[in-house]
Amino acid sequence: MINAMVYIKGITKGIYGAVSAVVCDSWGRVLNKTSMFVGETTSIKADFTALLFGVETAVEAEASSMKIFTDNETLIRYVNRRGSITDEEIIKLIEDVKSIADGIPFEVTYIHNSRNKEAEALAISALENGLKDIEEAEKQEKARLLEKEKAQKDELGKQKFVEENFKKDDELNNNNLPSDKIDSDNLNPKVTKKKVAVAAFKRAMIFGDIAADRKSSYKDKIKTSSDIIPDEREEIQISAGGVVYKKEGGKFLVCLISKKNGRIWALPKGRVLPGEDLEDTARREVAEETGHLTRVTAILDQISYYFYVKEENVLYHKTVYFFLMPLLEENFCTPDGEASSIIWITPGEAYKRLSYLNEKDVLRKAQKILLMAH
Repeated sequence: MINAMVYIKGITKGIYGAVSAVVCDSWGRVLNKTSMFVGETTSIKADFTALLFGVETAVEAEASSMKIFTDNETLIRYVNRRGSITDEEIIKLIEDVKSIADGIPFEVTYIHNSRNKEAEALAISALENGLKDIEEAEKQEKARLLEKEKAQKDELGKQKFVEENFKKDDELNNNNLPSDKIDSDNLNPKVTKKKVAVAAFKRAMIFGDIAADRKSSYKDKIKTSSDIIPDEREEIQISAGGVVYKKEGGKFLVCLISKKNGRIWALPKGRVLPGEDLEDTARREVAEETGHLTRVTAILDQISYYFYVKEENVLYHKTVYFFLMPLLEENFCTPDGEASSIIWITPGEAYKRLSYLNEKDVLRKAQKILLMAH
């Protein structure tokens, strides 16, 4: 059993803070030292969070007793019940300290800041890294907004293109198309001439055949009656997946998978099977695609989009639900081989690598939650 000496420090810069703890045995040998960025906080709350952090670290080191050192005299008065506490968050932190100590005796005593430099250096490092992550997140958010603005402009361009071309519908209605364009005798009688044009244009957009800046008419896409999509069937697909994360070396890492030999990078996800709920699907699909065992802690977002399968003549409306999913056990099972590669990278690198803009939005939401919670 260990009589632990625990040196704690909480620091703040602006509205953000970080905490650290250095655990030594009675001979002064370091057993464990760690730090953590805690997001938005105040100076006094940072010190109480550091107290909780220090007790957790000492308990993990199997301490039989704890002598905790801090340079915050206000904290010492509060813990020793020599001061009146009204802040509910601080009261909760003190209750958590006693709950985690779970009968292990501890005392909190004063140490001058000059004798607590190691804990201070750890906290400063965690704070600097946390602020860098926030700065990077803000840059990514700015880049995302620019991408979104560009996408909106592109969409407006496409809409304008559609409007300009549909002004020429009179040519279709008046049979002004050259006879080699459409054999009207072979058309499905349920498909009007305008629906022919709409269907051809829709198919061309789906397969990327028409860009917003292209000046050719959608009528150029209509070659023969065999090119027409006569009332394609629509079906709904539901999938689930998530942002899988772990903490390593004081930093968060997220799991991405690649498909099509690295041409596509995405978050793990897959279709809901009969009898499954969304969370079950997310856990199963992550395990199948990555081999990792996870749990679900929060819903992040849902995204919807359409895609057309020519061979089936089906227009699918797909909705994907994304969850925040901390890692429980890495390489829990053998992946099914659907992914070309499986990697752990920082959220910043993952944001750059993801192929789909809507999944970048999901990752951004997950990163905000992790920064605030930790």
